[in-house]
Amino acid sequence: MKYGLVVILVICAAGLMYWLKRKNQPAPESADAKTPSPYVDPKDWLDSRNLGIRTASQADERAARLLPMKGTEDVSSLLVRPKLAPEEEPDYGPREAVEWVIDIAAGHDGVFKRSQILAVFDRSWREKNGLPTIYGRATADKKWTYVDAAGVPDDYDQLALGVDLKPDCPEPLTESRLNEIVRATEAAAKRLGAASTKTRLPAKVAADRARELDALLREHEDARAVVLLAAPEGKTFDGKTIWDALMSLGLRWGDMDEFHWENNDRSRGDDHLFSVSSSTEPGYFLPEEIAAGRLHVSNLVFDFSIPRSADPKVVLEGMLAAATYAQKRLGGALVDGEGGDLNPDVLRNQVANITARLTKAGFPPGHDATMRLF
Repeated sequence: MKYGLVVILVICAAGLMYWLKRKNQPAPESADAKTPSPYVDPKDWLDSRNLGIRTASQADERAARLLPMKGTEDVSSLLVRPKLAPEEEPDYGPREAVEWVIDIAAGHDGVFKRSQILAVFDRSWREKNGLPTIYGRATADKKWTYVDAAGVPDDYDQLALGVDLKPDCPEPLTESRLNEIVRATEAAAKRLGAASTKTRLPAKVAADRARELDALLREHEDARAVVLLAAPEGKTFDGKTIWDALMSLGLRWGDMDEFHWENNDRSRGDDHLFSVSSSTEPGYFLPEEIAAGRLHVSNLVFDFSIPRSADPKVVLEGMLAAATYAQKRLGGALVDGEGGDLNPDVLRNQVANITARLTKAGFPPGHDATMRLF
C-alpha cells in the first residue's frame, strides 16, 4: 500500500490494508529474523541474534548514548493532554460486557478453597470448556479477584466463570456449545461441594451477544485516525531532523523503535496516545542509523486506534498539532486521502461519529470493556 496522503481516517477495507502492512513489517532490529521454534528457549533465540527485551529506561540509555534526548526547542505545550479519568477502585470481577458469566454458590460450609478450585477447574478442563477465566469473591474482604493469579487469597465464598464472548475465543459460541459448557460446569461444581450454578444470561441470549460483538469488532477494529506527512516528490526527510522535531514536541522514542505521545493516565486507554512511524522500510527509527546519518524516509505516519484511545477527540487535536509542527520543521505536504488539501473538520467528524457509535453500543473508547474487546 503506497501513501500519497497525509491525513486519513482508516476504516474497514482501507484500514485493514494499512494494519496488515504494519503487522507484516519486519520486527525492529531483526529484519531477517525468523519466528522462534516453540521448542527453543526464547531467551536463547533472542541472545543468538543479539536481541532482547528492554525496559523503558534501558531504551532511553541506548538512545542517549547516541542522540540528544531533548529537542532544540520545547513546543510540548502544543499537545494538550486528555483530562485525567476519575480514580476508581480496581475491579477484578467478571466482565459482563464481553463475558458470559456462570455463578457458582458455595455449599453448606460457605467456603471454596483455592487449591481445590484449581484442581477441579484445571487447564485441561478449561481448554475443553471455552477457556473461561476463574473469578472468586474473597471471604475476608468480599472483593473479586482472579483465582489463578499470584498472591491472592485462599478462601472464597463465591465463584464465577467468565467465558469470553469475543470473536477470537477458541471456538464458535453457539447455543448448544454454551449449554455443553453449563453442564460441564455443573458437574465440576458438584465436585467442589457447590450449592448451585446459575448463568447470568440464557445460552441463546449469550450466543446472540457473541454475534453482536463480532459485528461490532469487524466494523471498528481497524478504525484508526492516521495522519501522514509526505515529503516532496523525489525527496526524503532526514533522520536527525525528524528526531529533533519529535523530541521538541515532547514525544518519547522507545516501544517498537517508534515515537510516542505517552499516556500518563494509565487507568484508561492505551499506553500511547498516538505513535509515529513511517511507511518507508523498515518503518521504524533505529538511533544507530539516525546517528550515523543513514536514515531517510519519505513520510511520517501519526496514528492511534480510536476504540483504544483515552479520549479520541482530544488526542486527535494533539496529533494534528504535532503533524502541523512537523510540517513546519521538515517541509512536505498535508493532503487528504484523495490527494487534495487537508480538511481537519472532515477527520474530526469521522472520529466523533465512530466515538458516538461505540459509546451507544456500550463501549466508550478507552474504557475497560472496550479495551477487552478491541
